[in-house]
Amino acid sequence: METFPLNELLFKLLNSLAGHSLFFDNLIYFLAQYLGWLMILSILLYIYYSSHRMLAVQNSLIALSVAMTSLFIADVAKKIFMIPRPFMAIKGIYEIFVIGGLDSFPSGHAAFFGALAVSIYLRDKKAGAFFLIGALLIGLARIIAGIHYPLDILAGFLLGWLLNMAISYSAYKKQVNLSEVY
Repeated sequence: METFPLNELLFKLLNSLAGHSLFFDNLIYFLAQYLGWLMILSILLYIYYSSHRMLAVQNSLIALSVAMTSLFIADVAKKIFMIPRPFMAIKGIYEIFVIGGLDSFPSGHAAFFGALAVSIYLRDKKAGAFFLIGALLIGLARIIAGIHYPLDILAGFLLGWLLNMAISYSAYKKQVNLSEVY
């Protein structure tokens, strides 16, 4: 399956940053594979050090539930679209690491961490900004590493955002309806 010319062009541009520096390649590998784990660890630290622990647990569980749902939807979509990853479809690119096969679109990492970031941002702007930056770094690193196209990342982020908006709207509608009863 062919990709859009601009999508492939942006991919090649970002991927061309790899392969020139061992330090940079290791940084990209860390961002693509391990930054997410640090973000999840920071949620546990947030809960532990929060002065409002029950609210912190509630907000964290909501954010993780939305992120897991987004990841599930992305995994189902991957089985439908079956788009090859860039390292399978484009010759001569630099691969920092290889993972998967016909499961490029949408990015599960972008769906999960995008949903997590937006969910946290909706509840806490300061912490959410940290998570949004982290999610963007993960997505960008996965393009540079050679395992996702920019549209894969964008679709994953869009999926996470839309899921958050649907859940937020649903919760808002329930609040409005309950307030009308009283």
